[in-house]
Order: sequence, then C-alpha cells, then structure tokens
Amino acid sequence: MKIMSKFLIFALIFSLVIIGLVSYYLEKSINKEVEKAILQGYRGTSSVQAQLKINWFKGGLKGNIESFKITIDDWTHNNWKINNFEGHFKNVKINWGQLYSKKRLVIEKIEQGNIKMVIDENNLNDALSHYYRGFTVKLNEKGISINLRINLLGYEFATSVHGQLKPGRGAEIYFVPEKIDIAQSSIPESFRKELLQKVKIPLSLEKTPFTFQVTTVKIMQDKIIITGKV
Repeated sequence: MKIMSKFLIFALIFSLVIIGLVSYYLEKSINKEVEKAILQGYRGTSSVQAQLKINWFKGGLKGNIESFKITIDDWTHNNWKINNFEGHFKNVKINWGQLYSKKRLVIEKIEQGNIKMVIDENNLNDALSHYYRGFTVKLNEKGISINLRINLLGYEFATSVHGQLKPGRGAEIYFVPEKIDIAQSSIPESFRKELLQKVKIPLSLEKTPFTFQVTTVKIMQDKIIITGKV
C-alpha cells in the first residue's frame, strides 16, 4: 500500500509538472503567433512583444485570455505611424482559427483594458498630410500650432492657429483652436472668431483591432501622448 501511495503521489506530481510545462510552452508559442500576426498584418511595424496569460481550465481552448499585454514599436496602420503603443487588457477572447490558419489577430471581445500611445511630431505631420494639404504642425509644452495658408477676398495669407488637442468620440481626438495669427493683416475680431470655428479639426486614429475611448491627450515638446480605455 505504501509503495502504491508513493507511486500515485509521484504520478500526480509528474502529471502536474508535465501540464505546467505544456501550458508554459504553449503560451510562449501563442505569444509568438500573435507577434507574427501583427507584424504581418501591419507592414512597416518594427517590433512587437506580446504576453498572454491563459487559464486552460476556464475557456482557454475557446480563445479566452485572462490577461493580454502588448507593446508595439513603430505601429504602422494605414496613414498613421505610432511610435510606441502599450496595451494591457483583461478577459480577452481571440479567434484561434483566424490566428493559426490565416495568421490574423482577430479579437472578438475585451472586457476591460487601458492603452497608451506615443506619436512624435514627424509622424503626426506625415499622417495629417493625407487629410489636410498644406498643413504643418509644431508641438510645444503650451500646445499645438498649425501653420497653413488661407485665402481671404482673393488674397493669400500665412496663418498660424494655436490650440489644444482634446478627446473626441471613440478613437478620435480634436484640435480645438484658441488663437489665430494672420500675417501682415488687420482682420476684424468677429472674422477671426469665425475662422477659429472653421479650423476645429477632428483627427481619427482609424480602426485598430479593437475599439477604445480616448481619455487624455498630453502635448510634449516633440510628441503627443494619448491614453484610453476599452
């Protein structure tokens, strides 16, 4: 009986070790597949680090993920290049079939999460050039300035509009103008106010693999930092 008991204990410990090792290496394999899917799906992205925590006894086989952390550098998405993206999500569901058969990251559900992204001045200017021609953006700790040329009564003027970036709906941020400078002109104040309203510009970060709500936008000397929640 003692020998049998010892054997059963050994077999149980051995089984738990094997299960732990299989789970560990399976998670590492899935991490790599997620990283490959993002690099393949977003051409130009330089590096991805994914860290998934899966409870195989609580829906892991169905794609349920307890914790999903991800860091992406130079995330190139359509007209945007995000210098750095960080996301931490809980209770996520991934489509295993899409991930392994088509190498696509399809996120079907996120219960909650937080994101942070950094976009420098060069990448911000490059993105805006696809939507608004003739714009150049300058960043400083006091806010953002947009330099452009406007046509008034048949005359063209160099103009600088100063303001802030504010959260909009979903993955959208707004340029909210506060002051306008029109070179070599004495424009009536009422007309300046009208022009300010016309340059309240929405900037959409476009659809990512998940939807999120921008919560804050911080303007630094040469970059903007956007935080959000899912």
